Amino acid sequence: MSSVVTYEKVGDVGKILINRPHVKNALSSEVLKKLAEAFEQSRENGDICVIFSSVGRDFSVGLDLKEIYSLMKDSKNSDILDFLRSFQDSPGPLFVLI
Repeated sequence: MSSVVTYEKVGDVGKILINRPHVKNALSSEVLKKLAEAFEQSRENGDICVIFSSVGRDFSVGLDLKEIYSLMKDSKNSDILDFLRSFQDSPGPLFVLI
């Protein structure tokens, strides 16, 4: 089974890819956790920018607001907060290919 998120370093550029085309790249808890890890890896590798994209026709259908709320209410599940912080802490520009 392939990873739901991949990170690749090309020169000084990080490439992060969501890989769930069968569900239009919906942002599950697992995807959010892996995205936060990928952005952290990019930061640790000193990428000067990040290209953020996805596999398939749809960039992402997003996440159900009820799911976001339930994730945020559960103090044991910080995946959504880690994901949001990974954007805030980005060391350089973030390019999203849609």
